[in-house]
Amino acid sequence: MKELIHELFVKGVPTHKIASEVGIKHNALKMRISRYRKADPRNWKYRNDYPQRTIASKMKVYECEDCCLTFAIETAFKDHADACCPICWSNDQMRFVGDSQINIKI
Repeated sequence: MKELIHELFVKGVPTHKIASEVGIKHNALKMRISRYRKADPRNWKYRNDYPQRTIASKMKVYECEDCCLTFAIETAFKDHADACCPICWSNDQMRFVGDSQINIKI
């Protein structure tokens, strides 16, 4: 089994597909690879070829002038009239700063 896992791993097959082909759970496979890597690090190198995904989220940025806190609220949250400072829970001294976008790489 170790040889098959190694062959698929080196080819770049995703670990969830290796687990289903070998017939074990995904977490169990990751633990095995970790043990194999610890015992023989030259043959079980880390793979850096994972596809990177980016999630973009549009935000509205506000500032609470009482707390001197700048924070953002997703634009998917439609009713910004109910927005308040997450520290003091007030919206009296809150001012709109501008629109922004957050990109999260996963």
